[in-house]
Amino acid sequence: LHPTVGTATATVTVPLRGCRRALGTLTFEGVRVEAGGEFALLDRADELGRQLSAGIENIQLLDDVVRSRNELENAFDSIAHLIVASDRQGRIVHANQAFADRLGMVRERLLDRPLRDFVGPELAAWLAMHTRAPHPDAPPATFETVDPVLKGPFMVTVTDLLDRNHEHVGAVLVPRDLTPQARLQAEREELRLRLTQSEKLAALGQFV
Repeated sequence: LHPTVGTATATVTVPLRGCRRALGTLTFEGVRVEAGGEFALLDRADELGRQLSAGIENIQLLDDVVRSRNELENAFDSIAHLIVASDRQGRIVHANQAFADRLGMVRERLLDRPLRDFVGPELAAWLAMHTRAPHPDAPPATFETVDPVLKGPFMVTVTDLLDRNHEHVGAVLVPRDLTPQARLQAEREELRLRLTQSEKLAALGQFV
């Protein structure tokens, strides 16, 4: 509190202190101070500084959370495999762009809808069986299927999501498309057959 000489006003400087670092200062000029009310004014200014500091830190924290979420979504979208997360009721809470593209839908339209509506009946039945009896220490479960909704052969991996108390709160489903692998295996088989045929023709030529 810095009284201005010859007047009934003062300049009040309030430090803004965050939990992790100083956030700056707040200065009020021309503040009227009643005689004997200096300490009450300082208390009010200090409380204002605390509340304002808390508000600034909350905004910064929210900005950090939004930035981290955007970075996480960008990381998910950069993965070629399909990724979808569901809650304990089996409703979609997140899906990467590859999953939405495979269904030909906008990603936002998938949220809060049952995952079973976007997979084939065989995979939906397997997911329902897995959800009924999750085990906290169990490794990720896998299931190979040809899904008519996702349009292709997949090796599906499902991992349980647990909270701090190891309670089941959802699952992450990762269907890996086996089509490129199957195509590669078919090309290898065709090459093997060609080599075998070439060897037979070479042996026949030597015999002749």
